[in-house]
Amino acid sequence: MRTISLNFARAKVCATTLTPLIGFKYSASVRSTAATAMMPVFEAAAGFAVGQGDKTPNEGQVMLPSVMLGPVVSSVLKQLEMERSDTETLTTLAEALSDVCSSGYSYKFDDGRRVAKLALNEAKVSRAKRSEASEPRGRQAESRWISRNGCRQ
Repeated sequence: MRTISLNFARAKVCATTLTPLIGFKYSASVRSTAATAMMPVFEAAAGFAVGQGDKTPNEGQVMLPSVMLGPVVSSVLKQLEMERSDTETLTTLAEALSDVCSSGYSYKFDDGRRVAKLALNEAKVSRAKRSEASEPRGRQAESRWISRNGCRQ
């Protein structure tokens, strides 16, 4: 689905505007729309970076998909942890995450390098944030179990 022209060099502005909206706390439809809109923006940046547009990308435009991927993935993962009851929003966020990561994997430079990869340190940070977010619930459940049964599991 390419709805944005590959000469779309303003993807950074769109990404910096849409990324905070993925976590917009007042409206699930805003969160879903921002996450869904991120895929064509990311894909346009990736396609332009590998030279599929009608102009030659500069160094910043070549690096843009790599710069965008980490914050987008972190924002979506954080929101996935926070969404508990809205199945439709959860599904939309998961699909958007899959689409953005797939675009990062699909686009390659002429030398075979991927246009964007999630760095190991970014993946560790994302995992640590998810663990921290879920840790209090685990402790609460453990405390309830201990109070009912009188000993540790």
